[in-house]
Amino acid sequence: QNKERRRGVALSLLEQGKTQEEAGAIVGVPQRTISDWKQKKATNSEIANACLPVVPDQRLSIPKAEHKNIYSRAQKGETHEKIAADYKITRQRISKIVQQERKRLNKPEPVKTPGFPEKIFSCIVVDPPWPVKKIEREERPNQGPNLDYATMTIKEIGNLPIKKLADQDGCHIYLWTTHKYLPSALEIFKNWGVKYQCLLTWVKPTGMTPFTWMYNTEQVLFGRIGDLDLEKYGIKLSFEAPTREHSRK
Repeated sequence: QNKERRRGVALSLLEQGKTQEEAGAIVGVPQRTISDWKQKKATNSEIANACLPVVPDQRLSIPKAEHKNIYSRAQKGETHEKIAADYKITRQRISKIVQQERKRLNKPEPVKTPGFPEKIFSCIVVDPPWPVKKIEREERPNQGPNLDYATMTIKEIGNLPIKKLADQDGCHIYLWTTHKYLPSALEIFKNWGVKYQCLLTWVKPTGMTPFTWMYNTEQVLFGRIGDLDLEKYGIKLSFEAPTREHSRK
């Protein structure tokens, strides 16, 4: 039965314009077998069997080289059900292949990070690329699965040369963080030699609700190195502003 299913898939692929070598690679048989199947005259029973609906086979392996063609067909508007029927596999497997190919194609090119300046500052704002993952939702498939920048580990963020860049006589440090990494941010302040003073909060008009709370705020730790005073007193610790591109402030 598995042999007949493979034969049916192979002949279907040949009708789509695949070469015998390509069809053989997809169903896992040599080109010679494909040639024999093509040349063999179908008997009445074989014709009858060919008319029967084919149950999707979870065991059929789709080569990586074929993923690009599947993705291209999906991008042109073909339904996953139609593509799955041609390959005799389930719609779920086609959807997974399309998602994997989209991630591969949208992977950002590595960007060379510029070096740090050779001077000291009295105010430093740090918006580190915390090790978060972008959430891809099926209802918005064209938003892209990847962030627009490379992320850093907590250790890498902690090793940023803030002590070297900060004026030790007086420097204000602002460190952006999300709720998840707030404890890590406080520890990083200690490692940088920053004396924590307060927490500023950006209130967004909306936010994601992964579990219970709506996460519509983002935090900024404020601290000092040295004894630099504030230029103005009485500024609120909370502020409202609309969201734009991911992580843009």
